[in-house]
Amino acid sequence: GPYELDDALIARDYRKAVQVLTAMLDDGVDKLLILSRMTRIWRQLFIGNALVSKRSAKDVALAAGAPAWKANEFVAGCRKYDRARLAAGFRELLNADRAFKSSVDPESYFDVLLWKLIG
Repeated sequence: GPYELDDALIARDYRKAVQVLTAMLDDGVDKLLILSRMTRIWRQLFIGNALVSKRSAKDVALAAGAPAWKANEFVAGCRKYDRARLAAGFRELLNADRAFKSSVDPESYFDVLLWKLIG
């Protein structure tokens, strides 16, 4: 489900993310809804990454809007990304938004997008 996608992105687990995202598309979840969820998680990672060396895990999760009970897992995920990749990821997410508003195959596009973000 959608929370599994969140967890896969945070864990930087490309295979799991592709698997979950494909299942979501097969279940009829709208591509823009999936993209908005991915963007929310990406924003959380971006915020968390900036704070991870300065604050406690609980404070980082709180500031980023991640669940407090997943604070340690979230902080570990934030450490798996560098700032440059996170910043570039926003451009890729914007490009995906534009592409999905035209006639692009969502499954193929998501596969490439995930590779650019976490692969």
